[in-house]
Amino acid sequence: MAGIINTLRQRMATLLLVVIGLALLAFILTDLFNQQTGILGSGNERVVGTVNGKDISVDEFSARVDQLEQMQYGGMGLNEAQRYSLRNTAWQSMINTVLFNEQFEDLGITVTEEELKDAVQGQNISPEIRQYFTNPQTGQFDKAFVQQYLNSLKEQDINSAQYQQWLMIEKSIRDARQRVKYDNFFVGSAFVSTPTAKNYYKNNNSVVEANYLYVPYVAIPDSEIEQPTDDELQAYINENEEMFQVDRARSLKYVSFDVVPSAKDSAVVMDAMNQAFEDLKSSSTPDSLIATAVSEARVPYASVRYHELPQELQDTIPGLRAGGIIGPIQKGNSMVIYKFSDVAEDTAYSVKASHILFEKKTGADSVQNDELREKANDVLAQALEGENFASLVAAHSDDQQSKNQGGQLGWIKEGQIRLEEFSDELFSFSGTGIVPKVVESEIGFHIIKVDEAKTKTLYKIANVTKELVPSKQTYNNIYREAARFQSEVNDAKSFESKADEEGISVFDDNDVLAQSRNVKGISNSRGLVTWLYNEAETGKVSDVFDFETKFVVAVMTGEREEGVAKVSDVRPIVTDKVKNQKKAAKIKSMLEGKTGSLEELADLFGADGEVYSTADLKLTSSSIGTTVGASPKAVGVAFGLETGQRSQPIEEERGVIVVEVTNKSEAPEIADYTSVKNELLQRKRSEIAGDLNVVLEETADIEDLRYKFF
Repeated sequence: MAGIINTLRQRMATLLLVVIGLALLAFILTDLFNQQTGILGSGNERVVGTVNGKDISVDEFSARVDQLEQMQYGGMGLNEAQRYSLRNTAWQSMINTVLFNEQFEDLGITVTEEELKDAVQGQNISPEIRQYFTNPQTGQFDKAFVQQYLNSLKEQDINSAQYQQWLMIEKSIRDARQRVKYDNFFVGSAFVSTPTAKNYYKNNNSVVEANYLYVPYVAIPDSEIEQPTDDELQAYINENEEMFQVDRARSLKYVSFDVVPSAKDSAVVMDAMNQAFEDLKSSSTPDSLIATAVSEARVPYASVRYHELPQELQDTIPGLRAGGIIGPIQKGNSMVIYKFSDVAEDTAYSVKASHILFEKKTGADSVQNDELREKANDVLAQALEGENFASLVAAHSDDQQSKNQGGQLGWIKEGQIRLEEFSDELFSFSGTGIVPKVVESEIGFHIIKVDEAKTKTLYKIANVTKELVPSKQTYNNIYREAARFQSEVNDAKSFESKADEEGISVFDDNDVLAQSRNVKGISNSRGLVTWLYNEAETGKVSDVFDFETKFVVAVMTGEREEGVAKVSDVRPIVTDKVKNQKKAAKIKSMLEGKTGSLEELADLFGADGEVYSTADLKLTSSSIGTTVGASPKAVGVAFGLETGQRSQPIEEERGVIVVEVTNKSEAPEIADYTSVKNELLQRKRSEIAGDLNVVLEETADIEDLRYKFF
């Protein structure tokens, strides 16, 4: 028997080794042939994008995201919106790195070790170093702090977090210095000619005064024009291709199964709330203990000032005695009970006040301050005579923070305001109304209005809150409904017919980009976007997606390529454009051959035709008037007319305009345009860095494949 057992053991051991070996072989082969990681795959499946042929790997990209996360958030937990933003920042950063490194290499731009040392502890300290090594006591950069830090690095392992952080700082400094050198190539070549400066000066200082007739396209009903045909829409797109450039996008439809509490869930919460109500009403247990035991409120029991009470209690406290209870009432997704347990006395007064500030000017002498005090007294007299306080605030107050709120400062607790004179007068005043004297403080002169009398009263409030949330059973039931729907559809046609049969609303999004953060109507739905680009094809139905407050089932309905849009992609927009063209033609035909004043021409269009005036039109203006929107053609035509001349009808974005110039004031000649040239040159130089970014990116070959991974 022992021999048989030993033989079986040996055979089982051999079999186990074979099984393990086969499993390992399968794992290795799977890895070899895997499209994303295998050596026999396409070779770029672990790439999040390419810039001018240079691959950016997932690992490189993730490392950059991690670096940014550490620098900006210091290891704090991120929500999906923050992570999405970080990924975009990292991607843009890596594009810039590749593009500018190419430029640096082509031009031989480098930063030597001596330059780096100078930027860290020499005469030309970099802004990054100044930021990181500030003496907290002086608020100034301190080279000693830099030296201490560098000395501490000598004791650090090269792989330590501190050492790696320093390498990142060094790289940032080196990159910044290279970029400055690169920008200087172009900054030095910036030039502004005298004729250019002269034109700029003339365009900014010549003024036209004009009257103009404006007839908006809405003046012509759709019923009075022929409706655009698809051929006309396509022709408009062909003539305006730049206007209709679109990114690659996919479209989908989806149904949503909202996860909301069932009647049973609500009943459970109401039972608990009713019990809490009874306990608060009749139990000998202190209210604070009852509320703390059952409430989901962050602060279940507190002593608060009147203005800190929930609105429901502010409205009822005057008629509510201690022991009074309000609720249960629904507030948002929660049920709430408030009990006014008792009153107490605060350690200091609180008062609600407003003020008008007459601010002392820096360096003002006693004469100027006396004049300011006299002005404040004049306004005080108006306030005491019953003049509207908010109007006086709007006309006179220098406190910009409170000016738009009628001077309101809100509730102030004694000792809260550092202006001693202001605080003393405010809290020595009894009742409500205007303090009958101007109060001087270190910042200026104040007129004070007490809106609510000072009080020390505190209200002890028990707050029992319970959120109305779906139970696990409800959650599972709704998921099963979504899963049942998903199992009974297999393409776009059955998807829509099933939804129609069951009365389920179908939503769509026809413009989902590969890097869209969300699908329209669904928060935090990046996962659905990823499915749409990585797994879906036209007509494919998704699995059930769980978005916390809803389950979603989607079907891909189509896709478009990057380039000029098709009519179906932009039908509403292009239809409006063509309709407006037809309406413009109609308006022009109604004006053709007509004479008389602009007002008489306006009468042809009833209430829709309006005549306006402009007294300060410049060639740099984007619009002839705020009412008509962007109207650059009308501005240009106005400057081409002589005084007394009238233009032909001008077709603009929102309507047709006829301009009549009443006066022209040419900019006076100046002897020297040097200051104008310097202004333009400074502007050009400041714009160079941004322009270089745009030009390099527009001319680069960039492929964004992040959607495959994130």
